[in-house]
Amino acid sequence: MVLKSSQLEVIEKLSTSGATITFNKVTDRDDVLVVTFEGKLDAIHSEGLFVEQRSKFKLWFEQNTTYKTVVFDLYPIEYINSLAIGHLCQFYLSLYKQKINVTVSTNPENPVHDVLDYCGFFELRGLKKQSQSLEEGIELPD
Repeated sequence: MVLKSSQLEVIEKLSTSGATITFNKVTDRDDVLVVTFEGKLDAIHSEGLFVEQRSKFKLWFEQNTTYKTVVFDLYPIEYINSLAIGHLCQFYLSLYKQKINVTVSTNPENPVHDVLDYCGFFELRGLKKQSQSLEEGIELPD
């Protein structure tokens, strides 16, 4: 299945002054969650989103009973630091332990892609990488 942004419906949005994380459901697939990260995930914004909203992330990523596939849409991110990468890895590992497929969408022209590559993020066992935006469409497992 090819997933496009037109198929998404916002469930919840978490924001700070410089970053937003949006949880989206797919209109024709109840088993897919798309998490879109936008803005700058630096130390200040990462703290505000990941730490202060920990209970919501726990609900979405650690107590998940519905989703078989989660897409981390990192395409719109402008900046990312090691603190944010650490949180993404925690979320990924939580999903991996639950045997949930995880796909990450990144822009290969964006320096964020290079930072994630350099840190070894794309080498996480079982992580599927896509280099297209949701506007272009990304492949999902059936």
